[in-house]
Amino acid sequence: MASHGKDAGDSAEASLDKDRYDMSGDRHAFVLCVKKDRLGAEQDLAIVKGLLKEFNFVDRETCLDRTNKEIIQEVEKFRNWINKSSNVSCVFIFIMAHGKDGAIFGTDGGEGVNLEEIFKMFNNENCPQLQLKPKVFVIQACRGEDKDLGVRKAAGFRSFGGENDEETASVTLPIMTDTFTIYPALPGYVAYRYPDKGSVMIIKMDEVFRDFHSQLHLYDLFVKVNQRVTEDDMKLKSGKIVKTTLVLESTLTKALYLD
Repeated sequence: MASHGKDAGDSAEASLDKDRYDMSGDRHAFVLCVKKDRLGAEQDLAIVKGLLKEFNFVDRETCLDRTNKEIIQEVEKFRNWINKSSNVSCVFIFIMAHGKDGAIFGTDGGEGVNLEEIFKMFNNENCPQLQLKPKVFVIQACRGEDKDLGVRKAAGFRSFGGENDEETASVTLPIMTDTFTIYPALPGYVAYRYPDKGSVMIIKMDEVFRDFHSQLHLYDLFVKVNQRVTEDDMKLKSGKIVKTTLVLESTLTKALYLD
């Protein structure tokens, strides 16, 4: 009977391993922040640095106020370094800059840097060291110029809810897996930043991650961040109230816990 109990324990542990990313290795972060003409960027940077330290991430080098060309060079240098590392469990990439839909701007403006060019550097072909390991991209940048003024909740709206096969070895992987990308706004819309406090998304991240990191995995943490972001009424200089929502794009294959 004792052996049966041991088998059950082993089975449960194996199931946990299958459903949860192994975070026992090194956690690395790349932080890009364009502070030029972005009041509140210093506050964002301080919050991000604090979160990375709290969750045992190593920030190799913070890239500040780089041109478009330099941004690509710095990201590529980081990717190359990751490929030479032997004990990486996870990578977080924070990009805080001005932007438009699909691109971010360095200090020299111009056409900017296509985000797909950055994402592609970390796919399963170009960054084999991160195959089957989580790659998280947090993008704090505008995605256009539209402003969301909100809509009234429909009257009488009723909310519903509130109350194995054997694993086989895979010889191939899709070109991109195990990524999680977070945007601060819908495509075409602006992202909001308080000059004295920092960006709305980064502020809410700080609150939620510190309060719920031991209870929720990463995706659910950002769902809760989004809950708080969407509840926030932001006032423009004109007095108009504006709203925003995060956009979460995931190819994660397991739950990612930061503890």
